[in-house]
Amino acid sequence: MKRFGPILCLCALLTPGLTLAADDGVSRGMKLCEQRRYDQAITLLRPLASGSGSNTSARLALGIAYLRNAELHARLQRMAVLVYPDYLQRLSKEKGEGSTFVNLYLGEYLLESGKAKEAAPYLERFIASNKVPASYTLQAQLDLGLCRKLAGDAAAAKALWQKGTASSDPEVLARLAAIYVLGKIEGEKPEELCRRAVESVGSKGKLSLRLVRNLLLVYGRTGDLDRGLALAESADLKAFSFEESLGKNKTLYFYEPLLLDDLARLYGEGSKAALTAAAGDPKLRAAANLYLAEAALRFGNRMQTLALAREGAPQLPPVHQKRLALLAAAAQQRQGDKEPMAALLQREGDDPELLAEALRLQLFLFLDATATSQQATVLLPRTPGKKGVALNGALGSYWLSKQLPGDALVFLEAARDKAHKNKIEANEPLLLVDLSEAYFRSKKFSEAQEIYFELAKEFPAVRLIQEGMQGIYSREQKSAGDVRIL
Repeated sequence: MKRFGPILCLCALLTPGLTLAADDGVSRGMKLCEQRRYDQAITLLRPLASGSGSNTSARLALGIAYLRNAELHARLQRMAVLVYPDYLQRLSKEKGEGSTFVNLYLGEYLLESGKAKEAAPYLERFIASNKVPASYTLQAQLDLGLCRKLAGDAAAAKALWQKGTASSDPEVLARLAAIYVLGKIEGEKPEELCRRAVESVGSKGKLSLRLVRNLLLVYGRTGDLDRGLALAESADLKAFSFEESLGKNKTLYFYEPLLLDDLARLYGEGSKAALTAAAGDPKLRAAANLYLAEAALRFGNRMQTLALAREGAPQLPPVHQKRLALLAAAAQQRQGDKEPMAALLQREGDDPELLAEALRLQLFLFLDATATSQQATVLLPRTPGKKGVALNGALGSYWLSKQLPGDALVFLEAARDKAHKNKIEANEPLLLVDLSEAYFRSKKFSEAQEIYFELAKEFPAVRLIQEGMQGIYSREQKSAGDVRIL
């Protein structure tokens, strides 16, 4: 189901008085979305969608750009979790002149993934080292404090956190703020700690990626959308978090394993805010609610999706009404009621794009997609050429979810544009990420890295996936590898 092209036509249909000239900012923003250049679209549309002279069509376009960026970054985070922690685990087991900082980054990842008991030993080893700057020792103590709190020792946690409150180090302040948010600690003021952290850097100072990541975490989870989205737009997201030298010829670069999750969360919230604002325009309400129903399902709550679907939108073209019905059926399936989805797909089962979108949506939401995949498999031979691209891609994603990369590659490679291979203008980035995972699981590291070389041109935060993949490859092959990160 085409996601971008029809929206300007839809706006024109619903708002006959609205003119979108070829050089209009909204038109250019949506064109960038069609090219999958979401960050560029957001940079263009944000000024048009804010302020007293804001354009409601710009808010709609901005909401769509945020929604697609959120969906992509959520998928990228799943890939990052597959690759980067594996790399850190391998690094932690190396003998000889090993890394000290791997204990910090692995400990923090485990802590934020809900594995505080497993995280504590890594953090304790890092704290015991005498090779690291005091700032990082203090940050690890803050992390260990949360481990203690989650283990039921609130007094020990408070004693460790007390060491950070008097600090003027911006990274320490931001990490303490993040700890308070992660631990849902009442009575503290993480927003104030973030303000102090930014002021400590000064107006002319450069924010480190480690500082940026903790600020994004706090902004995204406390509802400070404006600061969070502005920071995501301005920060150098391809930068490393820490550089560790091990002797003359070996340097390790560490990245933030959950940065992509923070970005997905922010973009998802930004999407809902922009689409809600656009829905305030009666002429755009139906179109805005269609995308808001999807944003709520993916990044909010299914009850809002169902409410928007019940409200209905008879003025929408049939293709968009079917899409709204699909979102409602997925929300009901998430509640445990499979009948609406089964009925919809029985009624519309000959629509390859709807079937493909249903399958992808179920996979995104971790819903049972067995019946949908079987229906798609039956339909695929009757859907040749370009119409079969969406079905091939969705079936590849399904088999990838079953951890059968060989089967997945058959479909994913059939869906990829052969002439333009890894170019995002010709291929959905989501398809490319699925391809990269299938290649990675098949140990075809060069092919996977080629995809990220292209994705990194538009989405710089994928650098952490590149670094982890390169590290795994070089250790498996006992060499520097045939893959280079450029």
